[in-house]
Amino acid sequence: EALILKDDYDTILEKSIELVVDAQKNHDVVVIEGVEFNARNPFTEKLNLDLASTFQSGVIFAGNAGHNSLCEIGEYLNLYIKRFAPLKNWIAGYIANKMADQVLTTEEMACQILTDQSIACLGLIEDNPALTDVKDVVRFIEGHLQLHSVIAHLNAMVEHPITTPAFFKYRLMEKAREANQRIVLPEGDEPRTLKAALICHERQLAQCVLLGERAKIEAVAAKEGLTLPESLEIVEPLNVCDQYVDTLVKLRQHKGMTEEKAKAQVKDSVVLGTLMLANDDVDGLVSGAVHTTADTIRPALQLLGTDQN
Repeated sequence: EALILKDDYDTILEKSIELVVDAQKNHDVVVIEGVEFNARNPFTEKLNLDLASTFQSGVIFAGNAGHNSLCEIGEYLNLYIKRFAPLKNWIAGYIANKMADQVLTTEEMACQILTDQSIACLGLIEDNPALTDVKDVVRFIEGHLQLHSVIAHLNAMVEHPITTPAFFKYRLMEKAREANQRIVLPEGDEPRTLKAALICHERQLAQCVLLGERAKIEAVAAKEGLTLPESLEIVEPLNVCDQYVDTLVKLRQHKGMTEEKAKAQVKDSVVLGTLMLANDDVDGLVSGAVHTTADTIRPALQLLGTDQN
């Protein structure tokens, strides 16, 4: 709920993927419990749909029947079957809990009465208020479940990696964490760049180096309501530019570069960031939020060149 209020819905899916991937390490099957729908959380249906889509999972509908008639239960099931149908997920079946005064002779009959589509009945559990101990409740429910069709389907499934967009993004982020690259951001006081650096820093996607005056960066952070962690590296150009003058002269002396010209050019943050890359002080550079493509690419072509392999 906090992430949704912050308009950070993507993080919910990312953290869900992390939990599922971690659970898969030592288990054959992972069961994901969806979010129970209620009027206070109108986002729950979208979240359940997105989770099912992200994991390409089978879906089991489960809920308390209560005082609803068989026809009303069927209407609810049909509604949710149609909601999930566009995902093309495997609809594994349904479980109706706390069935009140409902007498059905067979599960097949339940399927015919409850739904107008083919869906497996995995359990019709009568209401039993006499049960108070949790262990007794679990045993009671277990005795009413018919999961043979689900197990048979799972045993027949061929394992293949999930390739949904959310999983692609997750694997990309995992590779970034493993690489642990040090990336310089010449536009360190630009709001979008600063926000991106904080996200990368928080999720450990890269070691971001903000290039810019600390006072300006802190002012932008304060204006945007952002908190700068002490571990986020900030490099002030005036403190380091002189040490890259010789590098610039060596790389461009065939084009008439002099020390005087080099001292002037290293004041450009993109040039300075590119020199840091040329000197192997960083592993990469990201720019272009403020600078044009030409201003970003030109120093790279002049100082780094292109891969000839």
